[in-house]
Amino acid sequence: MNMTHAAPPEMATDPFRDLSGPMADRMRQHDWPATFFGAPASWPTPLCTLLRLMLSANQPMFIGWGHEARILYNDAYAEVLADKHPAALGEPLLEVWSEIREDLAPILAEVQASRPVHMDQIRLNMLRRGYLEETFFAFSYTPIQDEAGAWAGLFCACTETTGQVRLQRALAESEARASRLLESITDGFIAITSDWRIAFLNRQGERILSPLQRGTTSFRGASFWEAFPEVVGTPFEKVYRRAMDQGVASSTEAYFAPLDTWFDLRAYPMADGICGHFLDVGERKRAERHRELLIHELDHRVKNTLAIVQAIASQTFRATPALAEPTRAFQQRLGALGAAHNLLTQQSWDHVSLETLATEVTASACDRPERVTLQGPEVMLPPKAAITLAMALHELCTNALKHGALTTDTGRVDLDWSEAGPGDFWLMWREWDGPALQPPSHRGFGLRMIEQALAQEFNGQVSLEFRPEGLVCTLRGRMPVELPA
Repeated sequence: MNMTHAAPPEMATDPFRDLSGPMADRMRQHDWPATFFGAPASWPTPLCTLLRLMLSANQPMFIGWGHEARILYNDAYAEVLADKHPAALGEPLLEVWSEIREDLAPILAEVQASRPVHMDQIRLNMLRRGYLEETFFAFSYTPIQDEAGAWAGLFCACTETTGQVRLQRALAESEARASRLLESITDGFIAITSDWRIAFLNRQGERILSPLQRGTTSFRGASFWEAFPEVVGTPFEKVYRRAMDQGVASSTEAYFAPLDTWFDLRAYPMADGICGHFLDVGERKRAERHRELLIHELDHRVKNTLAIVQAIASQTFRATPALAEPTRAFQQRLGALGAAHNLLTQQSWDHVSLETLATEVTASACDRPERVTLQGPEVMLPPKAAITLAMALHELCTNALKHGALTTDTGRVDLDWSEAGPGDFWLMWREWDGPALQPPSHRGFGLRMIEQALAQEFNGQVSLEFRPEGLVCTLRGRMPVELPA
């Protein structure tokens, strides 16, 4: 049986047949006979084959033909050339890229020796947009042989990685800045991956947790639960697990027995795990406890002193019936002072709510405190102002019970306050449906307390109006500011 083999098809006279695109059109219209390449109909088959492959590709490619590696390139490589296109078409490679000749010449020599060259990344300072630009490329240079097997040129497929390198640099710089920041803070910071591995622990965190370190093994990379088994069963475990399992930021302040101190821990979810910010607050907690002990000791001594004063007054004036009423008023004032002191002790002698203070005073001084209506925004009073206002409200309540609106079954009182502006304070005690009042003929302790002490404490003015429907007391002043000790 005879077998025949078909002859290989001959390359058509037009190597650009059926090709479209800007570079295919440009090459088709180029005056090749006047160049080194000559008429396209005479181009060798290897050149035509690679040319068609190159012009059909989306990846940047070029052919360097002849000893000078004169370049033919596709649309994607034209973008790499930038301002060098279209003048680069048909020109020697080392002349087109003269600014990187020293980088390309050794590579070209290798390829001309029929040795392919591949690089995953090369840094080149290119002049392609009117300025020197740092660029990065991955490429492969492959030798091209002619029909006789001799070196005829090179084929290059490349990818510009400048954008990726810049992004990687930016990310690395951002991570470095974040790392420097986290290393500089005086609090502990830990980053934990989704599989509970310690990805990062700053120096302060390592210092705080170093007593828990086992041997010389670094915390970083270790399993969180193996590195810190002491956390299991504590409030801190709940915070970490809530952030990891539920993706919810959580916090706690609790005592950690293995280190004999308190920690403020805040844990936050991240895309690939959680991070924790922890601060040793042991000194603050010990100071707070010491302060509480001192406050309770002071409270105990003040109460004892007030009780002794009340007892002395009671025993001194008991044998004088005419002084029974002043004695009772004095004891009631001591009681109001003690109640205000009690309230401040509950707040560790910090600021106290005006509404809470007024509720406490009216409940103590009035037999039916529901007849006193309180209305105003949240206002926090410093200790000295709170005691002064408590004493003034006690006097107003006492006066209303003896002479004013609370002497009748239908009488009532409105206590309103507001902060008109930054630091400005306004308060009004207004009685309704009580007996008609006349201004007193003399100013006793109660009125002096209201008019003078209250005005002085709030750096303002107090007015008393004895209206037919009842007393109206108005305070206009400034909220006192207590400087830290």
